[in-house]
Amino acid sequence: MVRVGGIASFAISALDIAVWDLRGKAVGRSVLELLGGAVHPRLPAVCSCHAFLAELDALAEQMAGWLAGGLQGIKIGFGKRGDARLGYDHDRDVAFMRTLRRALGPDKMIMIDVGNANRWDLAAAAARVTAMEEYGLHWIEEPLGGDDPDGYRDLRSRIRTPVAYGEREWNVRGYQRLLETGTVDVVGVDPGRAEGITGFRKVCELVEQHRRAANAHAWSSAIVTAASLAVSFSSPIFRLFEVKPLPTPMQDDLVVSPIAAAGGWMAPPGGPGLGIEVRDDVVERYRA
Repeated sequence: MVRVGGIASFAISALDIAVWDLRGKAVGRSVLELLGGAVHPRLPAVCSCHAFLAELDALAEQMAGWLAGGLQGIKIGFGKRGDARLGYDHDRDVAFMRTLRRALGPDKMIMIDVGNANRWDLAAAAARVTAMEEYGLHWIEEPLGGDDPDGYRDLRSRIRTPVAYGEREWNVRGYQRLLETGTVDVVGVDPGRAEGITGFRKVCELVEQHRRAANAHAWSSAIVTAASLAVSFSSPIFRLFEVKPLPTPMQDDLVVSPIAAAGGWMAPPGGPGLGIEVRDDVVERYRA
């Protein structure tokens, strides 16, 4: 499948998010209000991270520390950064899952994002997910890559764990095709690439029609996080919200008041527009 998108889609998304923010500020209402208001009183906040450390006990202890403030789960990107080397060996991956569950206790959600640094074939994915299910895997993300409907159809027949993918789509038509395959349980959407808030809202309507869940891919900046938060609170198909465990310039320096969880929960965003104020001095510093 060849996706239609790219730099133009990023530009369209950025302009769309900006227009929603300007509209809200012009009328003195939040984007969430413009979307119809909150349908959740709050959403569970989960840590979204990469695995950095090579030693599994130390890695699990580090992640447990990230959740010590009350975050209600963790999503770990495999095979991307650091020295953990997760995603490449069945026994090591299962040992990590076992070690992490022991460190976190029985109640915290654990999600695995295999991502694009490595890719499992169908047999490896089925075997690894089945072994991890013993330790309470909340969902598995992109175990066969970003687009493999036939593979995902087969995989879903072999495992109990929900399958998440979709964040690499560019537009509503792409999400329509994905949902019509019937192979995704949790649809990932990034408003920074998928036609902004307007596109995200249209995708939510499709996801709700297909009786699936959605999850915002909100990593890139505080602006995308604010847009994702507004849409997530406006639709019943969202169950949680991802936050970074460590401060970054794009999340914490870019805006006057960084977006953060409180006691393991995200509250509905308020204030006019997206409810954030971008710091021009930070923009200029990084532009230079």
